[in-house]
Amino acid sequence: MRELKIILITIPFCPKCKIMKKRLSQLQEKYPDLKVEERGLQSYIDEALRKRIMDAPIILINGKSFTGVVEESIIIEALGY
Repeated sequence: MRELKIILITIPFCPKCKIMKKRLSQLQEKYPDLKVEERGLQSYIDEALRKRIMDAPIILINGKSFTGVVEESIIIEALGY
């Protein structure tokens, strides 16, 4: 099984970031082993530019990058459930 960790890259005052924070919090209730680490965009900006990611939030799961509001089913699949 893969590591149950999600890195959430956010920016202040982002409505999509708020939605994803809430969605990931709800997932943590369902999957207590799931760890969610939130970081500000400034910690990831160089990598985002290299990957040409121009949307927020950025969700990193097992080497995959997702942006915007991501459906729960996609997150579950990326985690390997």
